[in-house]
Amino acid sequence: MLAVMKCVVVLLAFVSLAWGQEQHCHCASIITTEEGAGLAYDLPPTEVQDCNNLEACELRCIDEYTVLTNDGDLDFVLENGETVGQVACNTLKPQGYDDVGPLEVFLYYNLCLGPWYYTGFKSQQKLCCVGGEHTPC
Repeated sequence: MLAVMKCVVVLLAFVSLAWGQEQHCHCASIITTEEGAGLAYDLPPTEVQDCNNLEACELRCIDEYTVLTNDGDLDFVLENGETVGQVACNTLKPQGYDDVGPLEVFLYYNLCLGPWYYTGFKSQQKLCCVGGEHTPC
């Protein structure tokens, strides 16, 4: 389990560096497996004025993710016609996660390139991807 958590930290550190902005609130949902962690859903960062307001960043992430995913519903159909679960499978497939699940999807946040924190929010259902396609677990 310690190895998985280290992979989560490394994965989220790379996500932070990819954005290259210093003052932002960033939200990402991830899965964890015995082999490591995968980015399931990445929300665009939001500029902030205060890098000390962790609570505001956390609430923003939960609020935005709740609205976008209909409260973490992997079966919710987005405006593009795909389910939240299918978007997660599409995001995970290039990372080598063609077949995953059943796994919970956890929401994390980061403020101003600081450490990542778990929000306590997770998907309503467990995620299952078979050949990169979202399927019921």
